Amino acid sequence: GMWVNTIRMRIMQALETSTVKWFNTNETSLESYYASKLRPLLVCVRLMMSNAFLLLGEDNLAQFVQAVEALVPERLELGEGQSGLKSIKNVMADPKAEGGERVLEPLFKQTLFRAELRLVDIAVIKAAIAAAAPPPESKDKKKGKDDKKDKAAEDKPPPEMPLHFELSTKLEEFNSAMVSAFDRGVASFQDLHSVESVLLPHLIRDDKLDPNFRDTDEWVKALRTRVAATCVKHDPWLKKTLQFVDKFQDLVKMDPEEVAAQATAGDSKSPKDVRAMIEALQRRQRDVAEVFPDEREPVPVGFYRIDTGLVRTQLTEKLDMAVQLLLKHLANQLDRDIHTATGTFTDMFEKLKTEVSNIEEVADMREFLKSVPGELAKLKGGVQEAMDLTDLVEDLRYVLPAETLDARWEMFGASGNVKAKAAKCEEYLDMKHKEFLDKQIGDQKTFEERLVALEEVIDNFGQYQDIAEVRYVAEQVRQTNEEIKQCQDLVKEFNSRELLFDRDQTDYSSLGAMIKTFEPYANLWKTAGDWVENKEKWLNGTFDEIDPRYCENEVTGGIRLLFKTIRSLKENEEMKAICGIAEQIKAELEEFKPYLPLVTGLRNEGMRERHWEQISSKCGVTVGPDMEGGFTLEKLIEVGLLGYVDAVAEVGDRAGKEFTLEKALLKMKADWEPLNFDLSEKYRKTNTYILKGDGEAMVLLDEHIVTTQAMMFSTFKGPFEEDITDWNTRLLRVSETLEEWLKCQKAWMYLEPIFSSDDIMRQLPTEGKRFKSVDQTWRQEMNKTRENPKIIDVCATEGLLEKWRECNILLDTVQKGLEDYLETKPFRFV
Repeated sequence: GMWVNTIRMRIMQALETSTVKWFNTNETSLESYYASKLRPLLVCVRLMMSNAFLLLGEDNLAQFVQAVEALVPERLELGEGQSGLKSIKNVMADPKAEGGERVLEPLFKQTLFRAELRLVDIAVIKAAIAAAAPPPESKDKKKGKDDKKDKAAEDKPPPEMPLHFELSTKLEEFNSAMVSAFDRGVASFQDLHSVESVLLPHLIRDDKLDPNFRDTDEWVKALRTRVAATCVKHDPWLKKTLQFVDKFQDLVKMDPEEVAAQATAGDSKSPKDVRAMIEALQRRQRDVAEVFPDEREPVPVGFYRIDTGLVRTQLTEKLDMAVQLLLKHLANQLDRDIHTATGTFTDMFEKLKTEVSNIEEVADMREFLKSVPGELAKLKGGVQEAMDLTDLVEDLRYVLPAETLDARWEMFGASGNVKAKAAKCEEYLDMKHKEFLDKQIGDQKTFEERLVALEEVIDNFGQYQDIAEVRYVAEQVRQTNEEIKQCQDLVKEFNSRELLFDRDQTDYSSLGAMIKTFEPYANLWKTAGDWVENKEKWLNGTFDEIDPRYCENEVTGGIRLLFKTIRSLKENEEMKAICGIAEQIKAELEEFKPYLPLVTGLRNEGMRERHWEQISSKCGVTVGPDMEGGFTLEKLIEVGLLGYVDAVAEVGDRAGKEFTLEKALLKMKADWEPLNFDLSEKYRKTNTYILKGDGEAMVLLDEHIVTTQAMMFSTFKGPFEEDITDWNTRLLRVSETLEEWLKCQKAWMYLEPIFSSDDIMRQLPTEGKRFKSVDQTWRQEMNKTRENPKIIDVCATEGLLEKWRECNILLDTVQKGLEDYLETKPFRFV
């Protein structure tokens, strides 16, 4: 441009000042111009300029290539040890230097490009590792057959394992930029207007100046090849640099929270182990600072400048976070240990301050005092461990709260305070021991008088010989039994306390003799009293209120008890009148006994309207809760139901078994009511949820499906057949839905972190689209489930089973596509 315009101006000035007027720059005819003397002049100028352009292009392009090559060292040497990057050596060819080589210090090395070192996406690394894994053996290979494909796969070299660091700009982009700069330089010579088109624009237009060379000329292609070669020469150096820092790959993959969680899970690590881990992490921090220069220290690799400051900061922050989490764990453990020990001491202080109200408590307190030295010995180890842990945490320069430090010293001095308090407690117990002994002696004297009064009451029971007094006498029996029970309790208390007072036990065998004397009276009048009360209720009271088990036990038990009582009373001639009362009550009970099958059969809790209709049909008499004349046992006997005892028993038995089925069905439904999916926390960083709490549901499903299918074969299922069939269908659908759901969850959890990577989404767009479709469905259904987490309801939702089946088909396709891609894609990182 400017060069051509300058020549134009010079020619115009020369022609205007020329004494010869042969050159007309205002010529309007192209034919006249071609015939004029101006054209040979301009053609000569054009040829001279083209030749000059050729020389200029050769010189400038060669200088460009030489300038680039001047920045490329003969070789690159990493320093020894950890400081390899900081002491990197660019060895330049220099004929003037000794040995023909000169080493440039990093600070003085000129560079063309800046590239930032960064961490590789973990998802990409995992995908590459999966691709590098050997494929499973084929069936034919296992059988020993020849397989050419397997043989070819074995002959292939193993794929390179991925590096965990990369450059912010790909090398191909750098190489392309360098060659592109050379090509732009060549192109700049191809688009210049000729002198004729500039001097005579009204005659000649769009005429270009021929620079006498093209980008296809051999010397141009040779220079371009040299430029490309300078870029390619850097590839092994850059790869070597990345391999040098790849020893920190464990830090790239490290999650500080996971490190802390694994180290502090349960009691797997002692404080010393955790300290060793912290010190190891701190050493790694120093290694990072030593290996990775900061932003002020350049890392020149040929004409590249690699900045490692960001990676250095990221790795250091990761390590520091892990260290702080472990230190916090130690501090929390220290706080727990101190509070545990302090809490034990506090419990001991509270126990020693307890006031005693009886000799049992005195004995308990003395036993506690005996255990104090042993407990203090046990706590001594815990106290020392807490003190040592405090020193350990402070050695690691972790600032403990003032409350923790104060609690430490309180814990340290608590042992001596407990001993002092125990000595005072011993004096207090001696005083209370004497006080309680004096009180026991007085109470036992009063008890002797109470026994004498009880013996008189029991002797007087022989005077009751009239059955009309049954209610009064039964109440007297109840009161006497209560008095006997209280006396028995006092005997146990006095004898046990005499042992605690270290005294001989008093003989109270007279109480046992009284009880033996009273037993026949008690059995008779209690049984008689209960029968008088129950007889009227059972015969004429509402039949629905009879307790069949109680009724049967009272009648059969009363008969056996009175049989024993009668035999005992007959041995005493003075008890004949009383024995007659016992025989009368026994006879009445035996008279009622035939009614028991009616009571037990008809009072079955499974009796329903259909059963009353069956009994009415068999007996020819309408019976049931709404029968005429009242629903009482007396009425049932009156209508002749005693003649159909076997029929009543058969229907009652069937009602009971049907009721068992009904209860089992209701219980199964009730068992599912409290079962919900646990969706309280989001899964990792996905902003959605996964199923938890399904374990109990799976166990319950298996159990209930077996139970329900057994019910379907029961001969007593008739009234509930439809309900049982519907429940069985529901359980099977829930089982299938849950199975498909969990299968989808397993695949989704595996694929979600992979397809969260933008790089994977770009490389597998079809599979990525399919996964995103499933992912959208997953998130929608999990949100719905969170609103209604009841397992039995959500898993029986219409259409949900089909939806999960469709998702699983898509995920299988996605996994197949991913596996095919990983098998064919050679993951290589430079």
